[in-house]
Amino acid sequence: MEGETLLAIPFESDAETTELHNDTCNRIYNAVGEITHAKNYRIASPMKREDIQALILANQRNQGAGKKRKRSDECLPGTFLIHSLSQVHYQMLLQQTVWASQTITFQIIPPEMTCPSFLFAIKGLHTNSEDLIEKCIRDTWNDDITTQFIQNGVAPMGKKERDNAICSIQKFKDSMWTELLDTKGEGGIQKPTLNVYANSELINDSNAWSNIRTHLAGRSYHNSKFGHRQNTITPNHCSLCHGVDHPRGLWPFLEIDGWKGPGDTNTIPQRTGRYPRNSGRFAPGFRF
Repeated sequence: MEGETLLAIPFESDAETTELHNDTCNRIYNAVGEITHAKNYRIASPMKREDIQALILANQRNQGAGKKRKRSDECLPGTFLIHSLSQVHYQMLLQQTVWASQTITFQIIPPEMTCPSFLFAIKGLHTNSEDLIEKCIRDTWNDDITTQFIQNGVAPMGKKERDNAICSIQKFKDSMWTELLDTKGEGGIQKPTLNVYANSELINDSNAWSNIRTHLAGRSYHNSKFGHRQNTITPNHCSLCHGVDHPRGLWPFLEIDGWKGPGDTNTIPQRTGRYPRNSGRFAPGFRF
């Protein structure tokens, strides 16, 4: 494929419905033109036009017969490919990060595979002390059980590769940080959630990162001062940005001065914003 490529991920779920899929693609196409003023670029839908049309016809037939649409018919791939870009226009779009307008709001990211810095959430806490919970997490990550898990994972490697892997994993564990969300239950009762993050760029293999994250999320973080809580890898699903580490009401961009949000009928200033908590790119390296 000629030229540079980027991915556009629309906010909310318009792109996931068959009726709005083509319209979303057209809106992204026009927005890219507004940003770059480029003449030669292309937008590729994640589905072939004939496949989309077939789904639309099938949905119309089901509606006419009074049948409910299947979930698989309603949720199409929501990521679009921007390609055939010059290097200048590629950089312009990449620096934009998030495009917000009256017609479309979407995130712009490189096509390389990434893994999130978000690892898991701890729910059902009876404390608002992040320091107390962070200490419990660090103690657990450095105890004999996790240490032995890592040693077993790197055992098949050569000595030099094994030493590098252990060093990278330790740096990964040391980079851990947390964010306490002011989540509430029914009746406004406080039920804080603690999100656990780490710098995933330090684990440069997808299988290694996945196995380590699964192990850490499966550990018990117990302390007599706040009890035993529940860990979950996907605690939420924000209907705006599709993130899993926050509910819609705690969407980070809502804190940006002047932000009106997708679909608002008022004038929406064009904004950029970075959301580094989900960053972390894979690169060739050790396996776990």
